[in-house]
Amino acid sequence: MARCWMLLLALAAICLAEARAMTVDEAYAAIPHRRTVFDAKATKASQPQVESLQRIFALAEQGTVLRVEAMRSGAGGPAVKGLLARYDALLAAAQSQPVLPEVKPAQELVMQAIRHHRRFLEARAAQGSGSMAHAEISRAPEVLEGHGKLLKAYDVLMRSFPQEPAVNKNSFYDYLCALDYL
Repeated sequence: MARCWMLLLALAAICLAEARAMTVDEAYAAIPHRRTVFDAKATKASQPQVESLQRIFALAEQGTVLRVEAMRSGAGGPAVKGLLARYDALLAAAQSQPVLPEVKPAQELVMQAIRHHRRFLEARAAQGSGSMAHAEISRAPEVLEGHGKLLKAYDVLMRSFPQEPAVNKNSFYDYLCALDYL
């Protein structure tokens, strides 16, 4: 009887953990991927540029949370519908965020990558496929398209902010790499 209660408590804890959204720290720990935070004190960028960059990085981190949660869900079950709605909300919020012209192309590319991730999740759910094996993910057209957009976004940031210190250039890479399925 005690074993039964312990099993029920463990299942309840798992359900409660899945009911709340994962934090950014939890997502990075689950990948695992290095997280280099943009250093606003070390930057050579202007304050408006910093604010625009921080909006892109917040978008990338929230996209990373959704990607990790999608992988954990196995692209199946009732969690997918909620994840798709959260993707839509994230994209709508990002669309309403103003960014400077020199940052806008990178923001658009990150949003396109996230849209591809959403389509990938939606397609997996529609197929009833719960497999998130790396071999299958790496062949998915939506994942490959998203990967290409993130590479371009990185290139845009590096060309737009060549004067940034190494820590911030590393952050450009890490934010976008963590978001990427590949």
